[in-house]
Amino acid sequence: MNILIVDDKYEVVQGIKEGVDWDRLGDITLFEAYSGLEALQCFKENEIDLLVTDIEMPGISGIDLAERVTRDYPDAGIVFLSSHDSFRFAQAAIRMRCYDYILQPVDYKTLRLSIEEVLEQLKQNRRLLPERDADGESRPATACLSREDAWRRVILSKLGGGKEEIASTLKKAGLEADFSTKYRIVLICLSWIADPMQGHRNREKDEFVSNMKNSLAQNLPLAHWVPLLDNRWILLFEETDIIPYLQLLVGSSENGRVYKLVAYVSEQTDLEHLKEDYGKILELARNNVSGYAGVYEYRELGSKISDSARVSERLAVHKWRGWLLEGKEELIREEVSHYLSEKESQKALDRHTLILIVQLLSCAFYNYDDKQMQEIMSSPDVLKLYEASIDSKEAMAAYVERIVSLHKERRLAHDADTGKALVKRIKNYVNTHIGNRLSREEISAAFFISKDYVSHLFRKYENQGFTQYVNERKMEKARELLLKTNLPVNVIASSVGISEYSYFSKMFKDYSGMSANELRAKVRGT
Repeated sequence: MNILIVDDKYEVVQGIKEGVDWDRLGDITLFEAYSGLEALQCFKENEIDLLVTDIEMPGISGIDLAERVTRDYPDAGIVFLSSHDSFRFAQAAIRMRCYDYILQPVDYKTLRLSIEEVLEQLKQNRRLLPERDADGESRPATACLSREDAWRRVILSKLGGGKEEIASTLKKAGLEADFSTKYRIVLICLSWIADPMQGHRNREKDEFVSNMKNSLAQNLPLAHWVPLLDNRWILLFEETDIIPYLQLLVGSSENGRVYKLVAYVSEQTDLEHLKEDYGKILELARNNVSGYAGVYEYRELGSKISDSARVSERLAVHKWRGWLLEGKEELIREEVSHYLSEKESQKALDRHTLILIVQLLSCAFYNYDDKQMQEIMSSPDVLKLYEASIDSKEAMAAYVERIVSLHKERRLAHDADTGKALVKRIKNYVNTHIGNRLSREEISAAFFISKDYVSHLFRKYENQGFTQYVNERKMEKARELLLKTNLPVNVIASSVGISEYSYFSKMFKDYSGMSANELRAKVRGT
């Protein structure tokens, strides 16, 4: 059974995947989506038996999604998840023939028991569905498929039965499986370059698609045309020499600067390996992260990989650790941003380049401080950005911006904690060695830090220079001795590390507003 989990919150989907004991439900394949649009695409490309969806999602809501699924995939079961015990939502769930309505935060055991019951009901319903033969007699059900749906299942679904299952699927659509025929799969992707006629966009698109389909049918032996979502189509050709015409077609799509067309082409393949070869051209499509127009054959993938291997040479990776040590992590972000813009301007930015950049970033940050990087990557929002970073230039920029910002925040916080702790230790040293001269050189030697860093720490955390701090502590100690002992002033001066009596006298008067003898006499009343 194939189960699709849909929620716009990444942590909810992952929580359900990890929290439910799926092994107790038998042979389950899980799919995940984070929007209604992604869910519809998943239904289009896979045989989904059960939809588990949140109701309140931006864009296509769970209710809207369920309406589409109920209409287009009536055999699929639906379980709603909602954070609100709303009568309106419950009514909608009943209207959608929803099998269950579960409140969030979801109890995973409750959800598993619900799914177990729903799957059993689905199996029972499918066993009870009748089908009529040519004479009108009832016979065991065998689902009828449209030709498009049959090809979608052969190309997109994970049919495990090999030739027999492929033949059976095509037969349900009235098609005969010819395993001797060789095909080339073409994935066509259409997008807008500009939108000068906003009000006529749909009409213009429909005309372009219609003309493209007619032109293909007239000029090439188009075996099958299989629509997908998001302005994408799968085409099956029996002709091997299709590249020149596809190049002309792609070029003509750019004349008006309204549409951009991309074609990804497989090698020759047969029915049994359509799914496998479609996966290969999907890799081509994923590699073309910027959606550059053109015709891409599968064999081009190898050259893309070797080209992207030069990324490490162009980026000053050898400097990254030094920048991190110096607290200049922004330079890494700036360099990656510049490199991405450079590759984009050359129309040479691909998925493999992004993958390599992610790897280089990971190595640099983990090698610098693996514990800190583990903490950063444990955040769900960072993990989501990481997973999306290889999908586009913008996604990569967002990921780099996030990890650099978080790294800087944590470094500054760590530096602050470390600096405060060090200042505290130095202050303790000063108090216990008040009879020493207590120069910056002495502190530098005692704590293995530079003299300038001693000054920096006290200006930053004490808002005064180190010498000023030491002199104040010496005068405080001298005042204490003056009032609590009968020691001569010159002895007191020596005990706080000031051997020159005249210098001590001046310092003490500046500190307390009177000489040492005057203060002692005033306090004692003599």
